[in-house]
Amino acid sequence: MTNLQGGRSVANWSDVDATDIRAYIGLLILAGVYKLKGKSTRSLWDDHSGRAIFRATMTHTKFRLMNTTLRFDDKLMRPSRHREDKLAPIRSLWEKWTHHLTMLFNPGEDVCVDEQLVPFRGRCKF
Repeated sequence: MTNLQGGRSVANWSDVDATDIRAYIGLLILAGVYKLKGKSTRSLWDDHSGRAIFRATMTHTKFRLMNTTLRFDDKLMRPSRHREDKLAPIRSLWEKWTHHLTMLFNPGEDVCVDEQLVPFRGRCKF
């Protein structure tokens, strides 16, 4: 769906593949590891103060384009599905995630659930 959205909104769009998406997500995770919250993306690609891994992975222009066009569903079909399913924009991703979680984590008999209150002030419609 990212390629569909990119073709609709960007004049000279070149399709991205799974490797590009993984690289993009990897850079987002790496920015979190380096605690770069609040820094401009331009500074991450800077020749002097930026980090070389960002420049080596992809260009800043490509990163920004992927940032604006990344989609997991068809944006034009979303309103009709959103009436019935509040998770419609990421439903297919969510289904894959929950399927893989059961394969990656299988708790044993010695698991203890700790009761902890976590304050939440936001809204969650789904």
